[in-house]
Amino acid sequence: MKLKILSILLTLTILLVFSGCVGNYYEYSQHSQEIKDYGNGVYYFPVAGDNFGWWLSRFVKDNNAEIISISAYCQGNYGVTTGYFVIVKEKP
Repeated sequence: MKLKILSILLTLTILLVFSGCVGNYYEYSQHSQEIKDYGNGVYYFPVAGDNFGWWLSRFVKDNNAEIISISAYCQGNYGVTTGYFVIVKEKP
């Protein structure tokens, strides 16, 4: 009986982990066209919070880029970040 319960819990955990990974990739592919390219290696990422790190990592990998600088873009109340400006250069 205990083995059956552990098997069910393990299966649910694995499903939750994989569904999170698929969700992030789908979100990136769906919204990556919203990353605004200002030219000369300056980009604006319209995402904040926990997903920004994932988006940035994926962008760096896909574009063979090296990060030079990151700056938060805030609107309204102090501390409400709505996106990030990122300056990158191509890796040698």
